[in-house]
Amino acid sequence: MTDVKTAQELLRLTHLTIKKVTRDIEDEKFNTAVASMMEMVNGLYKIKESHGIDMSDEWRFALESFDSDFGAFCSAYHRGIVA
Repeated sequence: MTDVKTAQELLRLTHLTIKKVTRDIEDEKFNTAVASMMEMVNGLYKIKESHGIDMSDEWRFALESFDSDFGAFCSAYHRGIVA
């Protein structure tokens, strides 16, 4: 089970990444969107190394959000190239 501090850290990282990636996609700043997603992956690895990993609601939310951000990025990037 994820402790409160770890849960807060996961949620903060996830919400910050969603905000950055959404803004970057809207502004067609694809490189910075990728950088934000890479920062999230690095942050998730740091949390995993220091606190371990379990499939708590917070971990599931973080991973599902990353998946959604990545899917939105791929779609937006494709539209940008095709347009």
